[in-house]
Amino acid sequence: MRAPLLFLVAAGVAGAAVRAPAGTFPELEWRGLALASPATTIDPRDPGLRFAGSVNPIRPVTVHSPAVSLLPDREETALAPQRTPLSWMTAGVVIVQFATVFAFRNNPDWVEEGHRYWDGFTQWPVWDDDSWVYNYVAHPWVGSEYYLIARNRGWTPWGSLAYSAACSTFFEFFVENLLQPPSATDLIVTPLAGALVGEARYALRERIRRKPERVRGARLWIALLDPIDLSIGGFPDGRLRLYLNWKHAF
Repeated sequence: MRAPLLFLVAAGVAGAAVRAPAGTFPELEWRGLALASPATTIDPRDPGLRFAGSVNPIRPVTVHSPAVSLLPDREETALAPQRTPLSWMTAGVVIVQFATVFAFRNNPDWVEEGHRYWDGFTQWPVWDDDSWVYNYVAHPWVGSEYYLIARNRGWTPWGSLAYSAACSTFFEFFVENLLQPPSATDLIVTPLAGALVGEARYALRERIRRKPERVRGARLWIALLDPIDLSIGGFPDGRLRLYLNWKHAF
């Protein structure tokens, strides 16, 4: 039972005003930049002030407050990476799965003589005799792609494993079952081995992103580790692309 090897190919084609802390000014509500020093003289005639109590509108007021930086930390300004929504990615997976089976519908290696669609739901999955390249190289890689789709969107390793298993199960029972019985081998190897490969790819990619200056050709390595994330995966701004966005790998 050959997994959708065309998955990889088809997937690649297919500041503002800062308000002062509450309680800092019991008599004033200041709309403007936060204070830059512990002691700041405020002129009530400044149009940026709005009086909320009885303050002499002629005499300037000196207010003591903790120093507040005019610019937030870099972590506060950096936008979190955005990606193509999971629903769109899942729809793409399903389209590629059906397209793969359609492409091989006349291949005798894919078609099981005498097999009926409902047999896949009334009989046990079979142990296939596909070559080790398909079962233990191609299937784990496709499973890792399923895994990374969820992992890249904040899912835990266990949740990503469940998503990968769901994609594999759907393919075996609802898609490939059109041509041949579901494969027990694929149902086990694709999600489990895929999770191991996928988590290794994810961890290595994130390690490079944290310290890109330490890795020669960091962008190239990230593109090789997760090309789908840099194309239709939408990293880093959530915009689906039909090209490899390798220049913005981090």
